[in-house]
Amino acid sequence: MCGIAGYFGNKDFSKKKIDNILNIMKSRGPNFQDHFRYKNKNGLNINLLSSRLSVIDLSIKSNQPFIIENFVMVYNGEIYNYLELRKQTSILHQYKTKSDTEVIIGSYKKWGSLCFNHFEGMFSIAIIDIKKNIIILSRDICGVKPLYFTHDNTNLRIASEPKVFFENKKFSKKINLDSLNRYILYQSINDSSTLYKDVNKILPGQIVTYNL
Repeated sequence: MCGIAGYFGNKDFSKKKIDNILNIMKSRGPNFQDHFRYKNKNGLNINLLSSRLSVIDLSIKSNQPFIIENFVMVYNGEIYNYLELRKQTSILHQYKTKSDTEVIIGSYKKWGSLCFNHFEGMFSIAIIDIKKNIIILSRDICGVKPLYFTHDNTNLRIASEPKVFFENKKFSKKINLDSLNRYILYQSINDSSTLYKDVNKILPGQIVTYNL
């Protein structure tokens, strides 16, 4: 159970804010924490943060955010068929680790955003393709691993859990009454909304691409 988070917008993240978010996520992944940030060609501030629970390949080479070639990614979960996928993609990608994390990048290089359809497992994934200037988000088809997002005209935020967004004291915690009613009635919310008005979730099996 790793913790992942990201911010894409006009504001620059201070070291204090990064430390606060990593501290919030520490309970999800105590083995290693780090962040990646840069400003893209459009002047957008790109931030990815990870709190890792090491399961497969305990070496530091597999720590996240995972950076290789023109790709940066964070990931929560496990790809069960990663050894099979590694064999299928090894012609296109020269592997440097034994992790299922790198197999995600190798698969993306072979199949693009359709790579998620080849994964057997439970996962929430964010991949930045620096060359194409896009970020791709996806979850496993059963929706085991959560991935939340919130956005306005200038900012996009993603996280494994909504409380990461509340690190920003100005962020609204208004309850979505329609979602609350449905949850009380059916014990579930069957669309992208959540109990918070300004927080949504990536749906199980959904693939979302944002142009950065």
